[in-house]
Amino acid sequence: MNECLETYLDVLKDKVPDLLLELEGLADGAGITRLQALAFQYRRELIGINAQPDSQKVVGDCTTFAVNADNSHLLGQTVDQDGLISEFATVLKIKSADPAAPEILMFSFVGMLGYLGINSFGVGVCINLLTTNVVAKGVSPYLLVREMLNCRSAEEAVARIRKLPKATARAFTIVDKFGITCCEFTTDSFYSWQPEGDFFRANHFLHSALIPDDRLNIFSRNGSLKRQELMAQGIRKEGTSVDACFSVFSDHSLFPVGLCAHAQGDYRRPDTVAAVMLNPSEGTLWVCKGHPCESQPVRFQIGC
Repeated sequence: MNECLETYLDVLKDKVPDLLLELEGLADGAGITRLQALAFQYRRELIGINAQPDSQKVVGDCTTFAVNADNSHLLGQTVDQDGLISEFATVLKIKSADPAAPEILMFSFVGMLGYLGINSFGVGVCINLLTTNVVAKGVSPYLLVREMLNCRSAEEAVARIRKLPKATARAFTIVDKFGITCCEFTTDSFYSWQPEGDFFRANHFLHSALIPDDRLNIFSRNGSLKRQELMAQGIRKEGTSVDACFSVFSDHSLFPVGLCAHAQGDYRRPDTVAAVMLNPSEGTLWVCKGHPCESQPVRFQIGC
């Protein structure tokens, strides 16, 4: 594993040296090695992707919405992970020594430099797992989110990550004052577009050029389609108030999987470890830590 991590370390040194400095700061502060700190950023690449094409296991993951509401653009998603890691969820407030850099409010997990969040320029980013069979010498998608949150607009964020090598496939949903931008990529292809109207997604590829690369098994793909539709139906029916969004996130119609998934003590099964609502234009982040059906959202604010 160390040899693999050394390869990723070389990528950061060459392509995103500022993130390497942050990684070194994390390692120093935590009293761990650089490679140990790096392992947190590349956890998906190291443990492998959950859904294998020949598997009959139903695998769930995050489900996302992006909508236009009250002259602003809102984002939200469930955060699904295996390993029963909800206790390690955290919210980071990042202020750079560079006065030109934005303040960042980011939901993440202990040891991880990126996951999802907003910045003081009004940019917000959510992330969804996509499944292929390829892992490459590239930047972790979690670190790509951290890189995007340094940007002033979705256009700048897309341009910045388009040119970087990617370790694995992902989807990003980005909002700024101009609207909603969607990105999907594999290790060798990248597509972005602006959807018409509100947008909902789960864990299957949406762009026609990338659908042939999808390696979700049929059971997981059907689950992804159902979760996407549940999110769309819920948001359209309930609206986008904080209470309404977290009520939708708590949906149990596919229990124990679905929007609010319960691993029921099995660390091998995906679990909804958090739910997050983002309003980049107001600089607010609402977070439920743990199952959204069992906890209340807490508000975090940029500038406070």
